[in-house]
Amino acid sequence: MPSPPAAALLAVGAPRRTAVKRNGSLPYTGVPRVRVVVEEGAGDGDLLAARVRLLESFVGRAEIADTAQLALQWLGEVLGIRQSICLIRPEGEQSLFVVGAYGLGSAVTSFSVSLEDWSNPLVSAFNQRKELFFPEPHTAADRKRRPSTPLEDAAFYAVPLGVPGYSEKAFGLLLLGGAPDLGPELQWFTTVFSQKLEQMLRQHVLAEEDRKQGRERTLLYNIINAVSDPILLTDTEGRLLIANARALTLFTAS
Repeated sequence: MPSPPAAALLAVGAPRRTAVKRNGSLPYTGVPRVRVVVEEGAGDGDLLAARVRLLESFVGRAEIADTAQLALQWLGEVLGIRQSICLIRPEGEQSLFVVGAYGLGSAVTSFSVSLEDWSNPLVSAFNQRKELFFPEPHTAADRKRRPSTPLEDAAFYAVPLGVPGYSEKAFGLLLLGGAPDLGPELQWFTTVFSQKLEQMLRQHVLAEEDRKQGRERTLLYNIINAVSDPILLTDTEGRLLIANARALTLFTAS
């Protein structure tokens, strides 16, 4: 089998809008672009193939829960992380909600983290975008210092999800039980996973804005069409923007 090139660049998803970074560098387009090949000669072909499979599986996926579940399963099968939870903060909400879990019971879906609970260490990890490790508790005092999670007394990492350089705020958390350390493979995973989730969250926000504008436009037409007088709305240059049914009847030629 020929050795892989030094680096290969794969893109996941399609760009929707361009947003300029705060530091003035190149704009971020919302398309995850990550080097997926280890250094040439590393000889880890199985891991490389697993990376490629994950990126390929991201392409075309538009549901956050489906993508999160797939990604956490990849963590368990490839990196051996036995238990994991992905939490996301929906637009306008003040809590983190579970969108995917691996190695845990179905009751985990009811778990949430209120961002108004400042005493919760998970809130600090989220707000400060800081990775935290919680070892297994050995005393009652240790247990009181840990946040309450479906992972119970298992050691776990709390890893904020966000796109560095694009936004200063995180949009989610990964809880990784049984992870020995945050090595380069796990860091690579959180990078591509964050980019994919961020892209889908922006697309959902745009889609919701389009639906909201459609509802408002329908309401406006219902109101002006109920008026018997002709109504025309133009811009400052006289171009027609909106006309009610009466105006169309009077001023539109066949």
